[in-house]
Parts: sequence; structure tokens; C-alpha cells
Amino acid sequence: MNIKNIQNINFKSQLLDKYIKAQNAANNPTQNQKETSLPIGVFNQLACQPNKTNVNAREFIIEKATLLNDIVFLADNNSSDIPKMIFSILPVDKKEIKPAICEILNEILFNQSLQSEENKPSFSTIDYMNNELQCSINSDETELLKTLNDSIDTILYPDFSNKNFIKAKTAVIERAKTHQFSFANEPMEIFFPKKYPSIDELEQISLDDIKKAHKKIIENSQMRVCLSSTSAFYKENKDRVIGIFEKSFPKMKKETEIRQANRIKPIEKDYRIEISSGNDELSISKFYVISDENSFKKEIETSILAKLIKNRIKDFMPKDYDYTLVVDKSTFIEDDYLEIYLSSKDKKCQGGEIEKRINDSIKSLINNPITPMELEKAKKETAEELSSFCSNSFNRAAILMQNYSDGVINISKTNKILNEITLDEMTKFTKKHLSKSSVTEVKA
Repeated sequence: MNIKNIQNINFKSQLLDKYIKAQNAANNPTQNQKETSLPIGVFNQLACQPNKTNVNAREFIIEKATLLNDIVFLADNNSSDIPKMIFSILPVDKKEIKPAICEILNEILFNQSLQSEENKPSFSTIDYMNNELQCSINSDETELLKTLNDSIDTILYPDFSNKNFIKAKTAVIERAKTHQFSFANEPMEIFFPKKYPSIDELEQISLDDIKKAHKKIIENSQMRVCLSSTSAFYKENKDRVIGIFEKSFPKMKKETEIRQANRIKPIEKDYRIEISSGNDELSISKFYVISDENSFKKEIETSILAKLIKNRIKDFMPKDYDYTLVVDKSTFIEDDYLEIYLSSKDKKCQGGEIEKRINDSIKSLINNPITPMELEKAKKETAEELSSFCSNSFNRAAILMQNYSDGVINISKTNKILNEITLDEMTKFTKKHLSKSSVTEVKA
């Protein structure tokens, strides 16, 4: 799996392939889990027991601690896969780090990271986007420590030669001319407008500006590390991994509420975007914001709603029509949005007709009762999806990275809430959120 895709699963960034199946998973933080700051080597172990009556899921044990240098360290040592790691550096003061600086610094770091190559056993991806520096590592066991050291060296000592700076700056300016920034996403900008740097702003950035911003990031940031590996690898290498981070980053800022995501505001009217794709494939994306106060139950209700929508759309589509359909809730963020995505090269139906069928299926969920059978099917699919998603160690590491403040992977709690959600509750939830304004993007 392309690590770049996984790393960019969040509202603020454009996914290289945002419709990968692995993305279809519920946020699953444990509520009311007290956080503790513990000395090195002392961990709070949390056993998450699956509810075997609903889904055949294994137990996950997560260890977490705050290291002596205030780095938050989280470890999932239940994997059968090769080690996966994500770590992030989040500046406490971002005022002087302008979007233009962010773009050029990201270009420099990304180009220096050990990007994936065919048959390469170990690689990493480094990005600095949305004012957060993040590194994702995919490695076999023999190469992880070396890849980690190499990645940290890149982060701490980037190639800030004038030649490399000019190359990165030129590439960013060329993208700016066509507004193709690394995190551009036109439909999402309606919900969450972004300030992109102009050509003039990019032109004015100097190498000294980049160096000052980088120094500020390294010296004035919070840091979080998430490791997912086999139990044997973890026991053998835990102290070495922790030692690398403590030696490389002597003093980080203590983690606070700064990591909370920006609130995503609902829109007041419907928007429709038409784009000429230049090929023979039709694609339709429709977005709804789920903007209730964040809660674990809301996450589960949103996942159930995604399944209800998908199953209704299938009922409204022609039986012989060849298409791909994904109804997905946003993953790894506090506020949720639902995205309905349909693509097809089938010539039997025109785009307008398919778009109408999607809209009619949404209206049917608002106007026609959800049946008990529909709800039970959606609940079952949600439970199975979570179990499948959490079987991948990188997915679990990504969940930990984004949801540490609320706890850890907890399949048993998910199943308990699934069982407790009533037909009346889901009917009200569905009508409330699907009656809101939406954004539709049509590419044909």
C-alpha cells in the first residue's frame, strides 16, 4: 500500500487515491480514557476485548507513555505485518510560517525522503503540510532502525543548498500557476477555504526564510510517535527506538489541546461543480458535513449512515449498469464529512440521469422510513469493516496518531454502541444530516 496515501487521509489534504478501500473505516476512540504522563519504560496497557457475538476480531493491546523529553510515544505490538511507524512534529507557534514557506519546505523534505520504489524493502515519506511535519515509515524489521535514523537526519539536517532551494521553489511556482498545490481539493475548499500562496508571495521567499521556519519547527513543537510491529520486534527494539528519539530531539513541548482539529462549518446552500475530465469516465462526488459535537457515538452513527446511503443508491441504480461506488466517512479527524463517490465508463446512462438517481436515493432516506432490516445490515457491515480495517498495522498506527487524546482502538465498545443505537435514533440522525446543504462535483 502506498504510504503517501495513508499519511494524507485527513480533511486538509488531497488523497493521491482517496477511494482506496482501506479508507472506509470508522473513527474509534475510547471515551473517558484518562491520559497519564509516565517516565520512560513505564506504560499504561489497555486491553481492548472484542465482542465475539458481533464480529470475529482479535484483542489489541496498546502501550502509551510520555518520554522524558515530552514526546508522546504510542506502541501497538500486536501486528503480524512488517513494522510501520508514523511520527509528527506540530509547531506550537505557527504565526511566522507562511503558506508559501510551508509549500517550499514541504517540497524540499518530500524530495529528500526515502520514497517508495518497486521491490524496496524499506522507505519513508516526509511532508510538511498544514503546519505539521509528518514522517511515515514502512520497513522490514532489519531496516527499520536505519530508515528511522536516515529519516530523522533528513528532518533535522535538510539539504538547504542554494541549488536545492531554487529547484524546490521553481517546482512549487510551476504548480501554483495551475493552482495544483499538494493539498488542493476544490470541493473541500467550499467547506474549509484555504489561503494559497500567490506567485508573488512564493517569489519573495528566500532561503533564509526557509531556514528560520525550519529552526522554529524543530525547537518549538510538540511531537508524537506511533509504532506498530510484532510483539517480538517491539520487545527487542523498544529501548533503541525510544533512545533514537530522545537523543535526536532533546526537548520538545508538552502536548496540549493545540492538536485539536479546526471545526468544519456546514454550508448554507448547495454547490455544484462541473469539471471536464478529458476522458470517457464519469465521476460524481457528493459531500455532506456531519457537524454535531464530537462523540464516539456520533462516529458510529456516521459510519452506519454511510452504509445506509450506499445500499439505497444500489437500489436506485440500473441493475445492468457497470459502476464503482464508495460511500465513505472521513477518517482520522474530529469533524466528519460523508463523501458519496460513483464512477463509471458505462455509456448506458448519462451523467445527469445518474446524478438524479443518487439525489433521489438521498431523498428517499429522508422521506421514507429506514427499515429494521436495513439498519441491521448497516450495523453488521460497520462492525465487519472496522475489524477488517484494524487488521492492518499501519491503519492502527494512523488511528493512534490522530485520536490519541480520546484513547485507543476499541472494538468491543464499537460493538456495544452498534447494538444500542435504535431505529428511531438513526432515523432522526439521517434526516438531520442529509437535509443539510451539500457540495456535488461532476467530472465528465
